[in-house]
Amino acid sequence: VPFLKNIDRNKDRLDEDKRTYLDGNLIISKPLFDGGRREFLVNAERFREKGELIRLNVTYAARVYELLNYALDGLRSEARLASLLTTINMLSESQEEVRRRFEMGAGTLIDVRRLELAALDLETEELKLKKQLALSSRSLKDAFDLNLDDIRLEISNFIKKIPDPNVMEFDGLSLLTPQVFYQEQAALKAERASVMAERRPEVNLTLNTTLYDVTTQPFSEYEVYGGISLEQPVFDGGAREARVNGLDIAMIMEGDKADVFINERRLEWRATEMVLSEYRSDEIQEVKRQENLSKAIDSLKKRFATIDPNLVELTETNLKLAQSKRRSEEIIWGMRALAFQRADISGRLLDYLDIPFPANR
Repeated sequence: VPFLKNIDRNKDRLDEDKRTYLDGNLIISKPLFDGGRREFLVNAERFREKGELIRLNVTYAARVYELLNYALDGLRSEARLASLLTTINMLSESQEEVRRRFEMGAGTLIDVRRLELAALDLETEELKLKKQLALSSRSLKDAFDLNLDDIRLEISNFIKKIPDPNVMEFDGLSLLTPQVFYQEQAALKAERASVMAERRPEVNLTLNTTLYDVTTQPFSEYEVYGGISLEQPVFDGGAREARVNGLDIAMIMEGDKADVFINERRLEWRATEMVLSEYRSDEIQEVKRQENLSKAIDSLKKRFATIDPNLVELTETNLKLAQSKRRSEEIIWGMRALAFQRADISGRLLDYLDIPFPANR
């Protein structure tokens, strides 16, 4: 009987050895002190998050400026075309009168040809403006899926809101893009602090739980033990110092990127000052030219009372006056476009137009 019991016991042990066990192990670790290493890394990611939000605002402002450019080009072409058509109608009436006089023997063929050449020049300009208008409209449609009429009212309101380009000032602190570089610089500085904190000891509280045979008898056998661990870096072969040096260089580069961007924008601003000065000079010249042409037209009209004036001369003088007025109108539209450009260069476009940034909503 003892022999049989021993056989049964050995059989049970063999069966037990053939079983497959699945044990579970749960480790919980809580840092008690790490010299601020993890906190510095969290701060670095927060700085980068702010940088991405600023980058979103920069992209949004660029898209708004692109939309304004397309719309302004279209509105300017429309205005120029309307003024040109008024001049063409005036010339057409004069042509009819000159032809009538020529047919009656009161004029010459040279007079007819002179006005025909003038009409040909205006028709060429009309064709050019129509192509420009079509291009602006197509660009607006392709880029934003909008027609000029869809945003005509909004653009008119923006034109009223934008300040005169003569009173605008440049301030590098208003630029958004350098803030992206500064946020990355701050993130790198936090990373550097995290690397420096690795020199300090790290203390962790650890809880280790082992569950045996969780498939058949869960929680019947387990072990729980905990403790406090202390890690003190001693030697890393110079890797930490190399990382710190690399981060120092990266921080300097981010600051340089910001300085370069600000300087580039400042140069763009100075270039607009030259354009603005040219617009002022051209505006004065056109005003004087229009005054002189108006006096000449008045003088020609007064001759109607005494002698039969040269209608071609009067028409050509009117054409010169109309051309000068179109140039003045072109200067106005150029000043408007320059105002939006200067607002964009200074980083204050959305502020001037009262458009909220997407990341600030």
